Amino acid sequence: MRRILLAALLLCSCERIDPEFLTGTQGSAVPLEVSPHFRHRGIYYQTSPMYQCREWFALMYEEGVVPEAPNFDAMKAVNPLFKGYTYKSATDTYTALKDGLTPHPDGVRYAQIATSQGVDPESMYLHWADTTTVTWWIGSEGPQPYTYLPGSRVEMYGGGHQNAGYRHLHSFLPATRRVHELFHQEAAARCPGVYCFDGLFLDNCGSILYSWGDPLLSGGTVREAGLKINSLAFRSWYWTNLRDYLSMLTADTRELIAINCSNSWTDDYLDYDVADRLVQEFVGNPIRDSFPPIGELARRHEKAAMHGIGIWTSAAPTLSGETWEEMQYATLCLFLVTDGGFSSTHIQDITGPYRPDWPARIVSPAESQAAAQLGFPREKAWRAFSGTNEFGHHYEVWRRAFENGVAYARILEPWNGSTMETFWLPKPRDYSYIDPLGAITEPARIGIKNGGGAILIFNPAPPLSDDRDPVAQPPESHK
Repeated sequence: MRRILLAALLLCSCERIDPEFLTGTQGSAVPLEVSPHFRHRGIYYQTSPMYQCREWFALMYEEGVVPEAPNFDAMKAVNPLFKGYTYKSATDTYTALKDGLTPHPDGVRYAQIATSQGVDPESMYLHWADTTTVTWWIGSEGPQPYTYLPGSRVEMYGGGHQNAGYRHLHSFLPATRRVHELFHQEAAARCPGVYCFDGLFLDNCGSILYSWGDPLLSGGTVREAGLKINSLAFRSWYWTNLRDYLSMLTADTRELIAINCSNSWTDDYLDYDVADRLVQEFVGNPIRDSFPPIGELARRHEKAAMHGIGIWTSAAPTLSGETWEEMQYATLCLFLVTDGGFSSTHIQDITGPYRPDWPARIVSPAESQAAAQLGFPREKAWRAFSGTNEFGHHYEVWRRAFENGVAYARILEPWNGSTMETFWLPKPRDYSYIDPLGAITEPARIGIKNGGGAILIFNPAPPLSDDRDPVAQPPESHK
């Protein structure tokens, strides 16, 4: 199994980048703080060379998806240790440009590789076996039926959606895997400018196939599988073929492979070693998302660390009346409680436009304080408090002890009640509280809102009560 393991304790990065001061276009030198305990991997989709954003990004993230060659070169020049991934979609290919006539370079390249391998280029795609009518969102008209004739390729985001009719779903049958592998390895090893990419980020790798025109109105049999596209049997067939391909690609490729598994989890991602990094899009913001539960998140992260695979949570920044700092804080608390030691955290859509406080939107003051004060974890996550509040709503608060403190997290409950419904922590002795702005205070009591969290620091750190597994067997007083 090809893995690069960093010899580190939980949450500890082996190497810390100590960058120089960075001067922006406003002419002022700004000191950069990089937390030594937390990993940051991000996604930089900006196409314009915004100096401040891309340079800060390269210094504050250890890895990132950077499709644009000029931006990648600029980042590498600032931080040679930064690892950049180029972008491709694993499960579909652009076959035409937006004019609908000009062949897309990716589709052309696929055909060339297939021909060189003695494979029919058309076999690279999935096809409808019968006349099929699905539903696509057609511009301002809303959901509309769209019909395909037998033998038509199965589309991704098709029928009048963005890039209508230009993206077609791949077949990952054994006969076509080698063509896909050659295409993706070529992309991963590309040197578009001064520097070569360090890896390949593959989008659309969910274990559940999205965006084929759901709901299905008629037909719907996929020729290569002989199964209805909305059936559980097809889902199993599709994922098994994609999984086996990703496992082969990761084993055979020198560069790093990161995949976007979105929020469609299966342990196959770990058991079959399908990638070096697993990007969990739309996971990690406890204010926004009520699923997966904290215990399940902690289990995934711990198992991933045992496999040497980094889970890269990519939380959506949707707010519910909270400030950006409160959302960052809740995301940080969840990360502290669930991280398995090889994980990283990221909040989407923070790469522009440039603003003076932009760096703090990656590494918050609260994170800097936690990195300096908490130390390393001393236990696994466990459910510390649970019950029913005065509104009749269930709540759970999870915790994790560190060398000099405790982190608490409370994910948004499935009842999706008000985030203002607060659980008040029993007052501990000899504690201080790190608030969302990074201030260290000693309030009379500490409340954790629905979807919130809390970070406490103690001096000295409290001893653990026993050596039992705190996930499987929480202390008696907290049942």
